[in-house]
Amino acid sequence: MKTVNLSKESPSVNELLAMAREKSVLLVSDDGTTTNVLLAIRIYIVDTLARLTYQWKRGA
Repeated sequence: MKTVNLSKESPSVNELLAMAREKSVLLVSDDGTTTNVLLAIRIYIVDTLARLTYQWKRGA
């Protein structure tokens, strides 16, 4: 498992995906909370799709 401390590093999404292909990646935020990188990316994608769907339905 690789740990990425976001207060010390700021990798791009592509870099995080490349790391995640090799091994599990744990993100550590400034306040010490942690999340798995693939879970974080999935949450971001689902949130973005939900927001876009909502805007599309409203005709924006």
